[in-house]
Amino acid sequence: MRTLYIGETNPEDTNHYYTLDKSACNLYTGNYKTAPEEKSTGVFYTGLSELKNDYTILLKICMLFDKIIYRSPAVWTNDLAKQMTNSFLIMLSRQQKFDGWIEDFNVDGVNNFAFQNVSRETQNPQLWVAGCSWSSADGVNKQQRWGDLLANRLNMAVSTLAESGSGISYQAKQTLSADIRENDIVIFQLTTSHRETIFRSKYGLVHVNPSTFEKVPGFYKEYSPNRLDELTLTINQITDIQNVVNFLQKIKAKFLFWNPGAILPMNYVLESFMAGKDYFYLYPDSMIDLGTDNDHPGPKTHKQYADFVFEKFKQQEEQT
Repeated sequence: MRTLYIGETNPEDTNHYYTLDKSACNLYTGNYKTAPEEKSTGVFYTGLSELKNDYTILLKICMLFDKIIYRSPAVWTNDLAKQMTNSFLIMLSRQQKFDGWIEDFNVDGVNNFAFQNVSRETQNPQLWVAGCSWSSADGVNKQQRWGDLLANRLNMAVSTLAESGSGISYQAKQTLSADIRENDIVIFQLTTSHRETIFRSKYGLVHVNPSTFEKVPGFYKEYSPNRLDELTLTINQITDIQNVVNFLQKIKAKFLFWNPGAILPMNYVLESFMAGKDYFYLYPDSMIDLGTDNDHPGPKTHKQYADFVFEKFKQQEEQT
């Protein structure tokens, strides 16, 4: 039997594969045609980033294997790597040949081409965190992200709605779909406005942002980069924010919106709308460290974020 693991290749994962099979083989652009012929059984592993993000190549590779297993790394290289891998496996799982063949695919909560299904953690009041990769969080482990640190300070359970690469409208819909109840606390981290979530048959669910066009050759043919600058997109996000506020006020949940400031700048229309709102706070400082991906905030910055949100929330509570 030949087994293919799909995820990302890093030292931790590589060590795991070699514990399963001392002759485990990494497939990449330079050997994916010859390696399967040279090794007839055992473990193989690969990721889209090693195949130039080419779905067609990875699909051809999958056809050669008896079993396909999704293995999510502890930390993804970037938002898009995780996003594209999930989209590929969604596409693969819809093909009759691979129906029921992909093991362990759902570990990231991917649910066809709709939203994550994030459940509440307790029947008692709890914390909910919405946002992008700054909150999900890339570059740190789950115990280090600011939402979990904040939950510890509040002595509450936490459910994380945040998803790498996602934008305000997507996170608003996540929040409106969640099982949020009276006296729960919702902390919504606003990201940049130049983001939109779409579905394309070729890619599956895609959180589009400026980096998408750099990392996916030819994506501009599927989606015009100019759309991210359209004012309509921002107006829709503002409407979605107001819908979230109305929803949370109606069910009597406590909430706070914040933005990491200069690190994730909002455009002037969105910033003008949020300015002066008694539930919105702008983080004033820059990052003091980076995470393992050298792109997102590190543990020290996440702790600063948690402290910042905690103090602002307590101030807000004292004023009501």
